[in-house]
Amino acid sequence: MLNVEDPIGKLKSLKEMPDVVILHRGIDQETGRSSGLERIKVIRQTFSDKRFLIAVAGGIVPETAKEALEQGADILIVGRYVTQSKDIERAVRDFLELTPSMREDIDLFRVHTE
Repeated sequence: MLNVEDPIGKLKSLKEMPDVVILHRGIDQETGRSSGLERIKVIRQTFSDKRFLIAVAGGIVPETAKEALEQGADILIVGRYVTQSKDIERAVRDFLELTPSMREDIDLFRVHTE
């Protein structure tokens, strides 16, 4: 939902709930005062009777990833923090350290790249 001002209204207007809702901040919004991640909890509460995953993208760094997970995100879509890092392994481990289950066996959590 890039540039969707009212994600709740948009989701309510759909005949069928999607399997995954992606909340994506554009690059020009990433430095704003509000992270936009508070929408995760609102969407979860509004559609508590529905089953779906929430993914977040746009300026995801370990700090915003932690907030997103605390708000109830299921999927983190990470870009520049890893792809433009001088130490890619460290950058990836920064995210793996956020959840203990991911630290146990990295091979179980393979990442698809193109």
